[in-house]
Amino acid sequence: MRAVVVALILSAQIAVGQDQQADGLVVSKSQIVISSQVSAPITEMPVRNGQAFLAGEVLVRFDCAILEAQRDAQAERQIAANLNAASLERLNRSGAAGRTETLLAQSEAKVAAAEFRAINAQLKGCVITAPFKGRMVETFVSTFENVGETQELIEIVDDQNLEIELIVPSNWLQWLSAGTGFDFRVFETGDVRPAEITRIGAIVDPVSRTAKVFARFDDLPGGVLAGMTGTAMFPQN
Repeated sequence: MRAVVVALILSAQIAVGQDQQADGLVVSKSQIVISSQVSAPITEMPVRNGQAFLAGEVLVRFDCAILEAQRDAQAERQIAANLNAASLERLNRSGAAGRTETLLAQSEAKVAAAEFRAINAQLKGCVITAPFKGRMVETFVSTFENVGETQELIEIVDDQNLEIELIVPSNWLQWLSAGTGFDFRVFETGDVRPAEITRIGAIVDPVSRTAKVFARFDDLPGGVLAGMTGTAMFPQN
């Protein structure tokens, strides 16, 4: 996606004056790659490339039987550590156990509890649900594949919250600001829809003397997808 933006910067022919047109790119406000938090085999990937999903829907499920067994074993170790610490505390109060020994037992109990929490945190990664409503862009793994931690699994996109990235001459910033309206023609669909500048980029490219600005559709046209291109047409000043 970034490569497309760079290509637009390098190749855009921006007409200054009569037409006041600028090339634009439709982008999603949320397009993310999700990586694995666990090392385990995949048991379910119900959403295929291009399919839509709802927020909270399961995208990837893992077989975490080994991790669950580790959690159960750690729970028993935590119980034992707590009992040992409590016993030594009673003995310490009666003078039958040293203070250092008691403190070490208490420390071991805290470590056991922390390890139990860490395993529980890992178990939350055994099911990956959609953080928003959107569509599956690409899957990098398959069902039954054994993946490792941090391995990239899927790429998803929010196909409802779209915005327009424009590359404009830097001298347009004399009159261009948030709230400026224009018409945007989507190349792939032919739709022409009203849009509005929402914010101005933080820097100006000194070589090309261009700036990046961002806009939103007043009413998102059907069939428009992230990655589509088009032309912004501003009324003459």
